[in-house]
Amino acid sequence: AAVREAAAKEAVEAAARAAAADRETKWLQEVADKEAALRAAGGLSPVCRHIGLYAYRLDALRRYVSLPEGRYEQLEGLEQLRLLENGMSIQCVEVEPDTIAIPGIDTAEDVALAERLVAEHGDPLED
Repeated sequence: AAVREAAAKEAVEAAARAAAADRETKWLQEVADKEAALRAAGGLSPVCRHIGLYAYRLDALRRYVSLPEGRYEQLEGLEQLRLLENGMSIQCVEVEPDTIAIPGIDTAEDVALAERLVAEHGDPLED
């Protein structure tokens, strides 16, 4: 009985962690949808840019690759959710933004913004 209770508790905790990650993902999407207005209000966007640099301890990497895709990883398409669903943690580190910090160049408007920023601040790839 104690083993079943412990397993049930672990399952509930994993679901709660995954649900929290899902809520955070949805919240981030809502913020990203409002990013243009937030940028227009001044300064850099309050949305953090995901650089996507990962480092794993060997034992954590071995555990990760041995685990099947979890429900939330399949739903969201985010491999990090496999870690959270299985009680593993992710450490995030904030870094200072570059002088020219934009999330990407995907539209004609992004090109115009990039060109304006380069005109104002210079080419970040030139000394």
